[in-house]
Amino acid sequence: MRHEGVAVAAGLLLCACAVTVVPNAVSKPEKGTAVTVRAPAKAHLLDGSVVVFADGLTLSEGVLRGNGLRFDLFRHDSASVNAVPLESVGALERYDRHNNPGGMVALAGVPASALMSLVGSGSLTPFFKSLFGSCPTVYTWDGTAYTLEAEAFSFNVTRLLRGDDLDRLDLGRPVEDEYRLMVTNEALETHYIDHLGLVTVDHDPGCRAFPTDDGKVVLFGRQSRLAFARDRAGRDVVPYLSGRDSIWYRTDPALTRQLADSVVHDWIDIAVPVPKGTRRLLLALRGRNTPMSTVMFYDVLLANQGIRSLDWQGMNARDASYALGLSRWHHRHFGMRISARSGKGFRDLAWLRDTGPIAWHDVAIELPVTKDDTCFLRLDFLPDNWMIDWVGVSFDNPRRAQVREIACEEVREADGKESDAERALLLVNDGRYLVTTPGVCRYLTFRPEPTPAGLEREYFVRSGGYYLEWLRNEWLRSEPLGWFQPRDQALTELGVRWLEKKPELERRFFEARVPVRRSP
Repeated sequence: MRHEGVAVAAGLLLCACAVTVVPNAVSKPEKGTAVTVRAPAKAHLLDGSVVVFADGLTLSEGVLRGNGLRFDLFRHDSASVNAVPLESVGALERYDRHNNPGGMVALAGVPASALMSLVGSGSLTPFFKSLFGSCPTVYTWDGTAYTLEAEAFSFNVTRLLRGDDLDRLDLGRPVEDEYRLMVTNEALETHYIDHLGLVTVDHDPGCRAFPTDDGKVVLFGRQSRLAFARDRAGRDVVPYLSGRDSIWYRTDPALTRQLADSVVHDWIDIAVPVPKGTRRLLLALRGRNTPMSTVMFYDVLLANQGIRSLDWQGMNARDASYALGLSRWHHRHFGMRISARSGKGFRDLAWLRDTGPIAWHDVAIELPVTKDDTCFLRLDFLPDNWMIDWVGVSFDNPRRAQVREIACEEVREADGKESDAERALLLVNDGRYLVTTPGVCRYLTFRPEPTPAGLEREYFVRSGGYYLEWLRNEWLRSEPLGWFQPRDQALTELGVRWLEKKPELERRFFEARVPVRRSP
């Protein structure tokens, strides 16, 4: 992960989308008080029309008020409006004035054809009930079908917190010398994609390439056997971590229940014999977040802020001290802390960001080792925030790999139309964005050079950008709080809400996606 400027620290925080002390924070208003936000916003209505509030809006007594311009379903006609009943609104979206060229019609957006059947049935309510998210989803082509493999910049949830991602692609392969990706927006979000490219990694046989959190590639050699692996509950978890399979580790349910009452952490202690003369090791793991991170973002952060979330999403350089302060609280509780046993305690060595709840993610990190015969490491994380499928340790030092960035050759829409303009937006990390809305799909083609003789090749996708979540109607109906404050109470609230929502959310998370119009 590479974050720019102030986003270096702030981006680390929002892996779980939590924030800290806010300048000029506002207290909870009296019941019935009008709440005004300055953010430019779009109200997406249940009949498919859109009202653009370019100068902000006020929520008062169940009505959105402001200088609005309403566009019909097909964006052909518009009319001025100054009041919109909240009951007619499916979601509110903050938009970025700098990345919406084309005037008001472009700001209104174009409804995806895949959603027209919902409109024809009389309501877009099912569309606005989407639970799936967050970030662009990346699929690879193997000659037969597209398969979900990665979620791009999954926690870069404001423009200030934009960042880069590097993800392994295990299932795609070139077909007739072309490597193809499908990039989709299957969530109630607006995606701002700055760049997206293919990365090839060529290396000697007998090792495997992994991404690091800072966007580099390292090679993992022979895997060393774990002497033991135990979680906080004392369970032997080696069977869960020993293979890249369908058996993975999750926190003991009893510890997860404790989070509803007090701030607790889970951990896994591992031990591995150290070869004589070794001074470094490579720790690699395959994991992903549970939908607990979604509950944190949706219910604890956005829903509690209500309509004020529109202004929160627009934090800028003036909020730098606020954004930088976010990481302190977040580093204590979210992501994954890696530490080594030192004396009677443990010494922090590294921190890994959260990865998102959609796709499995591989990551590796180089760590120092002591002169002891055995290395003892601890992986520390919030209870039930992670599913961990595999953990590996290697002491090998393979030769450096040949890493190449491959630019996109073609971008096509779902109807097959090629877009040179969109391709140009993806080539360079320059602050110019390809903007996609729910239901949008793009097909990308790359033409890598042949694999050099005697080497093996692995593929990665490098992406950069940010996204803005749409605010659901139900998040707007309660009295909004000020900008979120990180306290222990927030974590126990997360514990309570997660226990309430976990069964249904895990069952419906992947089912409740925004339908995407794909090529025939």
